[in-house]
Amino acid sequence: MDKVFDPVAAELQGRGITQDDLVHPFRELVTEISDSTNWQNHPPEAFKEVLHKAITYYGITSLESLVPFIFPLYRHAMATLTVNDRLQLEARIREQMENRTVSGNGLMPFLYADDNRTVVSSATIDLAMIPEPFDDNPIYWPQNILRDLVSGMGECRGGILGGLICLGDRRVNQLIETVWDFFDDDDIGEAAQCNTAWASLGAFDLWLNLGESLANEGKTETGRFGHVMSALLLLTRAAKDGVFQDIQRNFGYLFNESAALRPLEFLGEYPFDDMLLEYEKRLTVIADLEQDPKLALDVLRALRREPIVPST
Repeated sequence: MDKVFDPVAAELQGRGITQDDLVHPFRELVTEISDSTNWQNHPPEAFKEVLHKAITYYGITSLESLVPFIFPLYRHAMATLTVNDRLQLEARIREQMENRTVSGNGLMPFLYADDNRTVVSSATIDLAMIPEPFDDNPIYWPQNILRDLVSGMGECRGGILGGLICLGDRRVNQLIETVWDFFDDDDIGEAAQCNTAWASLGAFDLWLNLGESLANEGKTETGRFGHVMSALLLLTRAAKDGVFQDIQRNFGYLFNESAALRPLEFLGEYPFDDMLLEYEKRLTVIADLEQDPKLALDVLRALRREPIVPST
């Protein structure tokens, strides 16, 4: 056991933590999680508590030596726990972050190891929103997430991308527009399926800009273009009472007195009639560049509240 614990002990020692009463809980944790036979046959509820404990310790301490123990646990979680179970665990970590007892590292397994877009996009939004930004950069965390994503991190890249788009913040959109080419069509398709409880005007603009670029490049017959039009259609269908919201996020709002604990600022509401005034011409131009079926016209029909007839 000492050899297994040595990297953790060394990292603790490097931080000046050598007292037995402080080291003992970490030794107990590593004993519990280092041998998979200790937890592989746990009932789901018992296993969830082991996983939550391990992630919490990592979130509190940011000890990198714990990572090799946590990710096998999380892979087992994906094999044995439902998506809803994992979302509940992610919500518990988010609550601990909101209470300032756990750092953003607590979300890393959900963000980078999970392969389900719902779990991944939820963790992406929480990591972007909750921790205090660094270097007086309000978009530090979204920027950092996108940098990791472009470098190849993440089992569900489309879920991370979708989470960033769901933020609906134009500052983040500007970053995303510089790296579209790093994502393959499957990533775009996963991102298109991500959504929030309200329709974001910023997300609509981002997807429409990409759709226009693809149409102007003669790529309207590609799967990528189809995913983009699907994203626009899903956003329109998600608009409650036929209204899009234009917002700006208060990243790190729990640490920002001027934000008055508001996670976002509403900049305006855009009913479908206003959306048509703003976007009908652009969507029509895209449709003119398409062969049948003209997917951009489906978006227009949704904004007009007209029925969409499936193509045969």
